[in-house]
Amino acid sequence: MKKLLRAQIALFAFILLPLAGFSQAVNEPGINSTLDNPDVNVVVNQEIFYDLFVDARDRAGEVMAIRIKLENPEQRQYITMHYTIDPDRNSPTTPDFKPLTFNEEGIGYIGAAEGAPLKDYSIIIRATFTQAGRYSYRLQLERNDLNIMADNLELVKVSSTTGIDDMIENTRIMAYPTVSEGTVNLDLGQVRNADVQIVDMLGRTVYSASKVSGLTTIDTHKMGKGLYIIKVVKGNDAAAMRFIVK
Repeated sequence: MKKLLRAQIALFAFILLPLAGFSQAVNEPGINSTLDNPDVNVVVNQEIFYDLFVDARDRAGEVMAIRIKLENPEQRQYITMHYTIDPDRNSPTTPDFKPLTFNEEGIGYIGAAEGAPLKDYSIIIRATFTQAGRYSYRLQLERNDLNIMADNLELVKVSSTTGIDDMIENTRIMAYPTVSEGTVNLDLGQVRNADVQIVDMLGRTVYSASKVSGLTTIDTHKMGKGLYIIKVVKGNDAAAMRFIVK
């Protein structure tokens, strides 16, 4: 009987052994903004307000700094930004905005540069761009050991007039039908190896794909009813189209 019991215990231990080396995956934090949305018309010398969201997830409580890093630090001279953290959006009073200053490396901090215990944040940013062009920037969460725990590359096009640009490399990008009942066809024409992203009106990404070329069909069955924006990025160029899920 004792031998049988020992055998059962040994078998049970053998089954559990492979699991000992595994630990539950950490749900890393996220950061994104509504500025990286082709439906937002950003025009030179016109003030714009947009939202930036931080999701702490499993890293809540760890000391991290929120920062914006310009891909081209020289563009900092054309940007004026102010921010307010966790404002009362139902208050009739104007939130207290603080200046966001970029250093020579193109890095600007929202809040203290040394960071603070991470939690979920809702941030409003007020920005003005004084020169038209494409601005690529990274939204980052930098831990106090200097490790970057979240890194989200975004792109905004600043134009001299209002309107959405649907051209890349002199090619008109098309999406049809504009009212979807299950699929949307995206025709990139001669554009090759582009990145495609679909966002809803809250700036949330609902679809993404890379190295897209030619004609592709996108399934919209899992998307809720409403207006969506397709953003196509090729290098430093971007185009956008709208469609509605019925």
